Amino acid sequence: MPTLVAFDFDHTIVDCNSDTYIYNVLPDRMLPQRMRAMYMDGQWTAFMNQVFIHVSEQSVTKEHMRSVMKEMPMTTGMKVVCHAQRCRMEICTSPPLNRSQELLLHLRSRPDLYECIIVSDSNTFFIDWALEAHGLPDAFRRVITNQASWESVPSTSDAPGGDDSGRQRLCIRPYHTHTCPRCSLNLCKREAIEELLMEPPAAEGDVERATDRQRRGYDRVLYIGDGGNDFCPATMLSAGDAVFARSGYPLHKKLLSQKSEVSAEVVAWDSGFDILEWLRTRDS
Repeated sequence: MPTLVAFDFDHTIVDCNSDTYIYNVLPDRMLPQRMRAMYMDGQWTAFMNQVFIHVSEQSVTKEHMRSVMKEMPMTTGMKVVCHAQRCRMEICTSPPLNRSQELLLHLRSRPDLYECIIVSDSNTFFIDWALEAHGLPDAFRRVITNQASWESVPSTSDAPGGDDSGRQRLCIRPYHTHTCPRCSLNLCKREAIEELLMEPPAAEGDVERATDRQRRGYDRVLYIGDGGNDFCPATMLSAGDAVFARSGYPLHKKLLSQKSEVSAEVVAWDSGFDILEWLRTRDS
């Protein structure tokens, strides 16, 4: 059975926070203090909708927003990880292989071993734009995140330039509702992954005797993240699983201070190459 590899997005696949990277579309690339003061703990999605209203009021077009967000940098080595998991990237074997290409070939030779998803507090547009910009539009089987859409803004005379006819603003909706006390209202990553694991398998089998992940067809789960909201999904992992925590980031610190809450192997990482090396040594 394949391994489920769940990636966080911000500060994991991309080396930034996509929700604050959007500030780059603003005239001074900063969110006014009055806007920052609107945030209430656990209500990030509601706060971001206020940010998008402010962005719209600056007459920022969706084309400009898209072009700026496609500039988000990827974390070192992560593109190689994503391409390797997808197992479809064409590889040039001349000049001689360097370390990253060698690891990529290792995973590319095992297309039946990995199935990748993203579980993120970002939104569908930001993630889609980044994956498209970096040549990874089909690298992930599923993206679990807040749903984004465009809404027309009623015409007023208050917009910069005096005409906002046809203006649109980005709007996001929570991925789901949940009862987890650890997580923000919009998304509990643990519950989202558990829901995925509970989906019926593609092939029939002894469902009564299978574990949750076996019902979906996975033999183990690997979780790759960095933030405090990645701790909750880490607690659902079993002894045969692994959680990859970015060195020095909140998830890593929390795992070190609350070791008893996590059964999975904890692996610190600084770049995507560290993850590739771990996979190569385990799956060789």
